[in-house]
Formats: sequence, structure tokens, C-alpha cells
Amino acid sequence: MLTVKPEPQPSGDDAARVAITARRRRILSGDWKEDARIYTAKHYAREGLDYLPPVTIERNPLKNLTGQLATLYDVAPTVTIPSAPAQDVSALVTPRLLALWPQILFMVIGLNECAVRVDRLPDGRIAYRMVTPDVLREVIPDDNEPDRPVALRELRWLRRPGRVGWAYEV
Repeated sequence: MLTVKPEPQPSGDDAARVAITARRRRILSGDWKEDARIYTAKHYAREGLDYLPPVTIERNPLKNLTGQLATLYDVAPTVTIPSAPAQDVSALVTPRLLALWPQILFMVIGLNECAVRVDRLPDGRIAYRMVTPDVLREVIPDDNEPDRPVALRELRWLRRPGRVGWAYEV
């Protein structure tokens, strides 16, 4: 039998950041019915909950407004390497990245930040994956510019032959 350890939980201020960002991500993705039920239960007496209409998630102002704002871009994303601005990175900007851009912009507006992981596959192709802030566990800054990240530590659910579970990717 395969046993899987539970997701490692952050502590302190990081735990609050992860919880709030995860809730905002659920609202943006439309998967927030349980959050709405918990919120309603906190604000009404248990006896009164039976008289309330069922929780509905059809109206979602955050998702609607964020979606409208995310369609307002008119400039393609700029990809650079800060340590080597003259280096040609055109191989990284493929149509797959441009196709992912509206979703990335949607999450940047809705969550205030978002990262894109770029991987080179064994066959030489470039793969992009959006990384939301609720799964980032550590951001490693540049020694000379603390506001600029040089590496991200991300918590991911991985499935490998014979192994499954939570893992950190840098």
C-alpha cells in the first residue's frame, strides 16, 4: 500500500499569506463554494442557517472584474535576463508562452503576483507552467538586489512511477 504524507504546511506569516492567496485563487477559479459556506456559517447563528437560501457562487465580482481587466493589455510580454540584458532570449518566447499570457495576466491582477516556470524538455522543446504564489514556499533574492528573485522554491504534487507525493522544486 502506498502511503502519502500530507502537504507540508508553512508557519507564521507565511501560513497566513498562503491561506489568503489560496482562497483568492479558488475564488478566481470558481471553486469557492466551501469558502462561501464557511463564511456564512461564521456570520449567522446555527439556528438561522436553515432559513437562508443555499450558498450560490454564480455571482463572482472578483473573477468578473479581473477577467475584464486582463483583456486590456495591448503589448506583448517582454522577456529579459537582468544579469545579461544583451543576451538573445528569443528562443524562450514561443507561441505557447504568448497563448498562456492572458491566463498569467489574469492571475497577476487577481493575486497581485504570479510566476512562470520555464523548463527545457528532454526533446529540446520549451515548456511553460504558471506558478501561483500560494505554492511558492521560498523566494531566494539576488545578493546585490534584494527585490529581484533569482530562484523560487515551489511545492508541487508529483507522480512518478512507484512514487507519489509532495516535493519541492527549485
